[in-house]
Amino acid sequence: KKSLSAGHAGALYLFSSRENLRKFIREPDKYAPAYGGWCSYGVRVGRKFDIDPHAWKISDGKLYLQLDLGTQKVWDKDRLKNIEIADRLWPSILSTPAEILGKNDTNLNGGGAVKTGARGGWLSGSLNAKFIVTG
Repeated sequence: KKSLSAGHAGALYLFSSRENLRKFIREPDKYAPAYGGWCSYGVRVGRKFDIDPHAWKISDGKLYLQLDLGTQKVWDKDRLKNIEIADRLWPSILSTPAEILGKNDTNLNGGGAVKTGARGGWLSGSLNAKFIVTG
């Protein structure tokens, strides 16, 4: 429903209820994914990869998205160290276009196709909302 959507930081968020929409509007950063919705492991290696909305993990209340389920396994092997490195690198790549960083030209788990196009996924917390980023 168009009335159950909100924009934040270049993403369109769709909600299952008005209450969830109100919660998000009050505290969007609480529910928005880390690193602008880019693959967290990609950020950890200085890149911006699209994500698979099924490859995600909430750690310390923050939503971390991944390129695919294989990449999520790599991320989880040393999640805290990966978060520390990605947090340190994110400010330096935040405003750099993904194409300059080498968007999705590598498959981190060694098999299958790499996704391109719009990013999207689910929000952290209990909002039951989907976000979509295009461009």
